Amino acid sequence: MANWETINAQYIQEHGIEGRQRDLPDTGIPIQLVPGDIYEPNQFLRVTLADGVTARLAWGRGALLAVIEMAAHSVGPEHVVTGDTYIFGDGGSATIAIDGNDSALTDGDLVYLTEGTRVALRAGPSGFKALEINSPVRVDLLRAAGIDVPAGVDGSFPDLSDRPPSLDANRICPLADITVTPVGPPQAGGGPATLATASARIIWGRHMMLSFVMMAPHSHFPMHIHPEDQLMMCMNGELIEGLAHHFPSMRGDKRNVILQPGGMVHSAELADAGAECLDIFWPIRPDYLEHALKHQAHSGA
Repeated sequence: MANWETINAQYIQEHGIEGRQRDLPDTGIPIQLVPGDIYEPNQFLRVTLADGVTARLAWGRGALLAVIEMAAHSVGPEHVVTGDTYIFGDGGSATIAIDGNDSALTDGDLVYLTEGTRVALRAGPSGFKALEINSPVRVDLLRAAGIDVPAGVDGSFPDLSDRPPSLDANRICPLADITVTPVGPPQAGGGPATLATASARIIWGRHMMLSFVMMAPHSHFPMHIHPEDQLMMCMNGELIEGLAHHFPSMRGDKRNVILQPGGMVHSAELADAGAECLDIFWPIRPDYLEHALKHQAHSGA
């Protein structure tokens, strides 16, 4: 959405929308996605990591999403993790070697990796698809994709959270095992998750937060703002993502993605089937963190 900041500021002023404020560090990362525009992964820059292994890249200032596809029995390169990394199995199966120890990684599995960990993937007989999320942004991948990253820029920033990560590092965790937290009206922050308009499996590390959110059919979320960047992928269903004077559709069958920088006003209108999305927040959202911790304490998780 061209000139979004001016349009956004006018909308916020006209409608009296208020939200949290915080200062975010300048990472120096050049941004390619147009804020507020809707993309499909096949529009992202593509990097070949090894024979039969590719990644398509989308990123904001502090987090990168790599949509990985591996042919049957292909082997990805071993690399050393440079920050928070999550790998989510999105189809097929693989063997993941973490510091030389092999584990199975299948559809719906999630693993959290920390700085200094050695990791490599080997696809199974039906190949493997995964979403890999990194924070800070991996500058090596941007440069491999042809992005002109200024000399001296490594994407790093000071730690912005003093909370321990929500998952144990290096342990394979089925996403279905993660506690569901209400995040939308009418039960945000408490009450049965099944009654909330939106519920999410909320995961956080040192630098970023993932929210696998489930939104009910025909629900509506009013215009709001938060200072954290939000990179969102629609994984199932459909929604209308409301922006200032712009209301694009996002579909799970297209795996549509949108970058909403901190401060961009947005809302959501859900269709017949509702929607499931992955939200990547940088940095960690303190309000979602509070919701998750309160709900875990309430539920005994």
